[in-house]
Amino acid sequence: MNKESPRARQDKRLRFIEDVGKAIAAHYDLELNAEFAYLTGRYLTSLPLTPVEASPSVRHVMLRWLEEAPGLAQRVAQKLLDVINNKYDLLIDTLDRLVVAAIVSNAIDATSGGKVKALIIAHGYSTASSIAGVANRLIGEKIYHAMDMPMEVAFSDVSRAIVDYLQHTDTRAGVMVLIDMGYTKEIADALLSVIHGPLVVVDNVTTRLALNVASEIALQKNIEQIAEEIVPLNQSRWDVFWPAQKKARALLVTCITGIGTAFKFKKFDGKKSVDRL
Repeated sequence: MNKESPRARQDKRLRFIEDVGKAIAAHYDLELNAEFAYLTGRYLTSLPLTPVEASPSVRHVMLRWLEEAPGLAQRVAQKLLDVINNKYDLLIDTLDRLVVAAIVSNAIDATSGGKVKALIIAHGYSTASSIAGVANRLIGEKIYHAMDMPMEVAFSDVSRAIVDYLQHTDTRAGVMVLIDMGYTKEIADALLSVIHGPLVVVDNVTTRLALNVASEIALQKNIEQIAEEIVPLNQSRWDVFWPAQKKARALLVTCITGIGTAFKFKKFDGKKSVDRL
């Protein structure tokens, strides 16, 4: 049996780390440059067998930066390291955490704020997912992150999932939340402390509204313009339709031998048959 070479193991680890980096970026809708996953993978696969010990003063500065300024880059870096450590038992030191956070921070800064982040929240097992799926597919890119709310699930549980998502994505351009009904104040109370841009909450979400908003986000319009121009246009319209007036009942007579037979039958029994209907 052929034993896997150290180079092959390192290449496999590199591919895994790159895939994890790309998956985290995709899950949290982060617009990161192409070098992010590659640089992170290259750095982590080049770690020595024993971590490099920094001096106490340097370690203190690094720890203070990581702990007192827990921004988006630090949270994404920690999420990445947690997933990788579940697969490979790497010796991650404070310096390594700092380097990975710096790589993530540089990748985020390169996107210059990105686009408005949009979420759809709706009651039911797949209502939000269905609307978001239709809008994303018709627009041709992922605009919406869906949050389904089964009736037996408390809003607090959904709220925690929303906060986790927003804490790991870039919200500088703003966040637009479309919800089917209620919870507008609760959403604002839960999200304002974790985002870094304006928040717009719109209730009575429909597929039409979701499509209109998504098309504007894809054009990278600002969130205030979308809220002022698009949302008021999506008002419900209604019409009343009445059924057509019923005509008097009639008996239709046809005959395969020709029209003459039908006319004779009409004369002979047509009136009686109609009266019995």
